[in-house]
Amino acid sequence: DPFVITVVQGGNGLRITLPPARLLGVETRDIRFLKDESGLWNALTPADRERALRELRAKVERKVAAGDLLAAATAAAEQRLRELLETRGRTVRFEPAP
Repeated sequence: DPFVITVVQGGNGLRITLPPARLLGVETRDIRFLKDESGLWNALTPADRERALRELRAKVERKVAAGDLLAAATAAAEQRLRELLETRGRTVRFEPAP
């Protein structure tokens, strides 16, 4: 998403408006099924495996939404922009997105 940098007239400051951080996706990698077989009492089908993976992705998405990962991403973006733009006495101020 785009962001806006406004040069403060008559001063040495910048106002930056960043879009809210958001989760772009959840990718599961390197999941190994150590023992993937059907037993007498617990028949396991490919559909069962796919359902379990979908539930795992949904659980990760819920944990990210409830946790502080998005706030940490915003803080990291702001810190990096400060490092890049606060030079020669320039001040940087962040404003919330409308």
